[in-house]
Amino acid sequence: MGLFGFGRTRDAEIRKIFRDHIVNTRKCAYELRTIFGASATDFQLTPERISRIEEMEHEGDRLTHQLNLIMNDAFITWIEKDDIHHLIIELDEVVDNIKKVVLHVRAYGISAGRQEASDFCGIITRMTELLTVLVEMLDKPNILHAQVGYCRQSRLCLGPNLSRLRGDCFSNFVFNQATYVETKTSSQESSFFSNWRLEYNEAMTSDRREIVVFGGGCFWCTEAVFQGLKGVISVMPGYAGGPSTGDPPVSGPTYDEVCSGKTGHAEVIKIEFNPSEISYKDLLTVFFATHDPTTPNRQGNDVGTQYRSVIFYTNDNQRRQAEDFIAGLNSPHLTGERIVTEIKPLNKFYEAEADHRDYYKKNSAAPYCQVVINPKLQKMQEKFYRLVKKSKEKGAGGGILG
Repeated sequence: MGLFGFGRTRDAEIRKIFRDHIVNTRKCAYELRTIFGASATDFQLTPERISRIEEMEHEGDRLTHQLNLIMNDAFITWIEKDDIHHLIIELDEVVDNIKKVVLHVRAYGISAGRQEASDFCGIITRMTELLTVLVEMLDKPNILHAQVGYCRQSRLCLGPNLSRLRGDCFSNFVFNQATYVETKTSSQESSFFSNWRLEYNEAMTSDRREIVVFGGGCFWCTEAVFQGLKGVISVMPGYAGGPSTGDPPVSGPTYDEVCSGKTGHAEVIKIEFNPSEISYKDLLTVFFATHDPTTPNRQGNDVGTQYRSVIFYTNDNQRRQAEDFIAGLNSPHLTGERIVTEIKPLNKFYEAEADHRDYYKKNSAAPYCQVVINPKLQKMQEKFYRLVKKSKEKGAGGGILG
């Protein structure tokens, strides 16, 4: 297994970051356990605890980006790198989910816990403690094998109880919220909370949608890359970043005008995605891995401000995550060129002309598609295969190798 190969590597820096990530995950689990307590009566949710969990989530993001970059310079086979990447992503998701739980509890105004929730938090804490033990044995393969066997037995013992607790927590949580809303004596308050619950529940359904705009060179290429990802609903090439008014007015730029470099606009793609299927963080990871974010106003042979690396965010959460992501890539602990990607609010997006939409899908045999886009799609499929749409989804999404 790649994990054991990782244990035999001599790259102390990689091991330290991996260890730090597990320690951060354990601390986050402890913080969640502190909130819910050992029993239902111990529930204590405070702004300070929420803030600490948010800080741990940011630290998890930073460590994830740092480890993935350092692995590129480590003497490990690609299979082992893939294993380590999956492990670190799973750790990051634990912390992300803990943060989501706490924010949901705060949003619903929960003031008391349930025993099932306390028990569930105890299981999460126990598993992170086991991970902490395992990571200290990465350079001791024989002991590590024995401990992994113990963890498997623990998982088998916890499995049925874990499923029951998860189901109980969810059903009781939803039931209590419905009861809370329906027993409000004031009709005004009842209407307020009922409307709020409806809005919140809609945000948590599979129909939830979000928009982000990326610029990473020629939009023929970036469109094809993101059309192939799970959870991406649509990708529209276009222009953004330049003035919407002026003398003369620049309200609806054409492709030729943008290519002149005089409009201030960049070639971009507007991505509509479902955050319950693909996270904004995953989109950022693919974005930075499939273009050059270190060279100003250039992607390969395409030169000009219209090809600059840029992120246009549509809400403050996107802005913060993009800033954190780039801060991780620009960490002083890492070597390499600095990231020059701009982060700006989206003021206006202009759709590209019809002949630029679904370009790869319509022109896959063209020389540019064969020489430039195909290798990039191949790289994406190999590196991010868990994010790529399955075969039955490819027809609708387009832009992915068959």
